[in-house]
Amino acid sequence: MDDLRPDSSGWDLLHTVLGELALPMAVMDDSQRLVHVSPALESLADTRFEPIPSEHVASYFNLHDPSGIRSLDPSELTLVRACAGESVQDSYVTVKPKVGPVRLLRCTAAPLRSTAGEIRGALLLAADATDEQPIVSLPPEIRRQRLGVLQHELRTPLAVLLGHAELLQDLGPALPEEARESLAAMLRAGERLTLALDSVSAILDGRVPPD
Repeated sequence: MDDLRPDSSGWDLLHTVLGELALPMAVMDDSQRLVHVSPALESLADTRFEPIPSEHVASYFNLHDPSGIRSLDPSELTLVRACAGESVQDSYVTVKPKVGPVRLLRCTAAPLRSTAGEIRGALLLAADATDEQPIVSLPPEIRRQRLGVLQHELRTPLAVLLGHAELLQDLGPALPEEARESLAAMLRAGERLTLALDSVSAILDGRVPPD
């Protein structure tokens, strides 16, 4: 595609093709201006697209390094690297939306060249890699999200088990001695698990775990 300027027929064709594909994609032109972000990528970043120069992309989409700690420098952006002629494979970036969940994206990008071999821009394809990584290797915010979900999934069945155990305990002497002993053991184990989950909650919230 010889001309990727936003006012060119080549760009119109590319924009139409990209609009038909339900993939998380973005395009930067040869002036390193972000000129297209697909709805799927907008959804992952939880940010509406606006045509912006590369120096504003990291702050606009709140992009950080894979650790989630450091904001990306414009020169580190996958699309900027591709605009410089690099074919980038599996580059990870952390996206911190203002409202939605923090995500880890795996990005691949390549230069868009004219038939003469001149770089006219770059195309990026992204994928949500948040659930692909071991929890210990995820950015802190994502670890807290994942652990919070896990904690909720554990608390719900635990509450049901303890509730039914307490109902059975109310039967008291009507239960055989062995059943009462087993029930007491279940309640003690449930209480220990509840304390363990409370400790996890405290750690996630930055508080001192209860004794």
